[in-house]
Amino acid sequence: MRIGIAGDWHKNVHWAETAIAAFGAAGVSEVWHLGDIGFIGPVEGINFYIDKMQEAIDKLDHELRLGVVLGNHEDYDWVERQVVAADGLIWLTKDIFIVPRGYVFEREKRRFLAVSGASSIDYKQRIRGHDWFLQENITRGEADGIIEDVLPGTIDVMLCHDAPTGIAELDIAALEGRWDMGERHYAETSRIQLNRIFQHVMPTQLWHGHWHRTVRGTYGFGGFETSIFGLDREWTEGNMAVLDTRKLTVTDIGRDGQPLPKVGDSFR
Repeated sequence: MRIGIAGDWHKNVHWAETAIAAFGAAGVSEVWHLGDIGFIGPVEGINFYIDKMQEAIDKLDHELRLGVVLGNHEDYDWVERQVVAADGLIWLTKDIFIVPRGYVFEREKRRFLAVSGASSIDYKQRIRGHDWFLQENITRGEADGIIEDVLPGTIDVMLCHDAPTGIAELDIAALEGRWDMGERHYAETSRIQLNRIFQHVMPTQLWHGHWHRTVRGTYGFGGFETSIFGLDREWTEGNMAVLDTRKLTVTDIGRDGQPLPKVGDSFR
């Protein structure tokens, strides 16, 4: 089975339509979005965005479902008002759904763990309850629950918005820019809990968005190695990829759904 994986879209309708068409052209019937899809802002705008994504799916010549692992720039108050179905998912349309934090699923005997959320480093520029929501953070209690429920070594692939520490290029990036120590400290709030989950699970692969950078490489994490796949933001060539769940091989795709030149084990 081949599944699509996408990085941040930030409520960009035109890119969402482009990306869905590209995944359709690549022949996948299931896409997983790694957060900051953009469920934020006025409810009318969110509903319009969802409708346009469903319309894009309906234009494909085959069925496609879009699963969302929430990021930090999402209206978690709005999410919590949605109806949770008997399967534990929030079905926004017949083909678009949100998964809960710590959701485990299986594809071709490969087990996946979806861990949503990240801490907004720019929270001081945002208004709590308007475009910043504390539910973005993975809490210690949530991490404890996931660690209790998931046995070490039983997860092949983690799908996350944020990335664990120990990826040198991202750790350096976290120290760059205009952010003060308080902002940097807050940005690590969720990452600390993600680290605890990651170190417990020890997956073969981890996929993330959030950082708006393309990352490809295998990294050592004190006793185990994991291949890290970071996806860039909308309107970049590094925003979309296809994962073969049987072989765990990866193909990056462009906006036409065709494979991109292979990205080496390097950071850009």
